[in-house]
Amino acid sequence: MRIAIIVIDGVIANNAGHIMQKEISEKQMHWTLQIALETVIEGSGKALRTLEQRGYLILLLTSRSERMRAAMLEWLYTNQVTPLRRLEMKPDGELSAKEWKAQRVGELAREYGASHILLVEDKQTHRDEMLVRNPKLSIAAYTSLDATIAAPF
Repeated sequence: MRIAIIVIDGVIANNAGHIMQKEISEKQMHWTLQIALETVIEGSGKALRTLEQRGYLILLLTSRSERMRAAMLEWLYTNQVTPLRRLEMKPDGELSAKEWKAQRVGELAREYGASHILLVEDKQTHRDEMLVRNPKLSIAAYTSLDATIAAPF
């Protein structure tokens, strides 16, 4: 099976000026408002549909807290970000966003029995960590959805 693991922030969602969860304390309404104000990066929906047509199962990944799930799902629905098969959100814990993402990539690959992973992550340090922690996986890593469409597979 081929899976596409797509990071939301900076790849699908333009979250310039995003307030990090540590700074917003525990105000769910504030999270909802902040997420609602984010915009979709142009062409991301079309790129996701193209990847699905190429046989990839689309999995979205974000290091946003699991407590933000309802607001995040509402944003995805409102902005017609499809296809969505699964939304992975970071549980509260001690792992950094970079460590958690790298760990989840390996776990998702095993769970789906993935023979090939297409990974889209805009942060170089996070991509590097994912590749280093998962050396046995066949991963094609990109910085944007646009780059995946030009890929030959």
